Amino acid sequence: MKTTLAIALLVLTMLWYLSFLATRLDRLHHRVETSWANLDGLLQRRAAIALEIARSESCDPASSLLLTSAAYQA
Repeated sequence: MKTTLAIALLVLTMLWYLSFLATRLDRLHHRVETSWANLDGLLQRRAAIALEIARSESCDPASSLLLTSAAYQA
């Protein structure tokens, strides 16, 4: 009887711990995905600004070509 109770308690403790770890991993995954989305948005805005600068008349043709290629690679 004591052995069965000890095994049941051990199994329940292990299940709780695995559930706890899964919850932490899920929260970490959400934070990473949010960070990637933010970084991607910033990169797209930076590329748009680089294209705007490249198409302006204040930029010489060589710099314009470099900015355009860098913006499209991003």
